[in-house]
Amino acid sequence: MPNRCYVPGCKSGFPDYPKYLVKFTMFSAPKDGKLLKRWNEFIPRKGTLKPSSKVCSYQFASQDVFKQTTPS
Repeated sequence: MPNRCYVPGCKSGFPDYPKYLVKFTMFSAPKDGKLLKRWNEFIPRKGTLKPSSKVCSYQFASQDVFKQTTPS
């Protein structure tokens, strides 16, 4: 399944989205129940986030995204 942003109207991750123009990060839905509930409250979409759902970095304020590298 492709990584597409769960937020309605966002085109991040869709085949026609110009990935080469702008970089973005996809975040998995939180596993913590309280945090997952908050995400669901803020995302204007019917239904709830699933563990496989992704939300792109455009949906967060820049100061809320911490950038770090993960060892490979």
